[in-house]
Amino acid sequence: MKGITSAIREQIAAHGLSTVIVAKRLGIGRQTFSRKLNGHVEFSLSELTRLAEILGTTVADLMCRADQIANEAISSDGFTIQDKASGSIILQARRVDWEGGDAA
Repeated sequence: MKGITSAIREQIAAHGLSTVIVAKRLGIGRQTFSRKLNGHVEFSLSELTRLAEILGTTVADLMCRADQIANEAISSDGFTIQDKASGSIILQARRVDWEGGDAA
């Protein structure tokens, strides 16, 4: 979910729109739109389709960007445990090289 909401936020910013304007064009309240953008409530397919139209893109392009965002979050120097259903990252770790350290 985080990837798609990040992709939507990017497109809103790229078009110089406010969330209030987008919510109004989408036909939902500002608070409802905010809950959806914050991942508390999922967007319906019809809402995603309408959002894509408002933002001058396609749902497929939004989904591709969402995948890119999710993959950017996964570092090649570590690992990530991610919930497949929601896309939420449960644990993310990376390797850090330490100079010195505590003496035993």
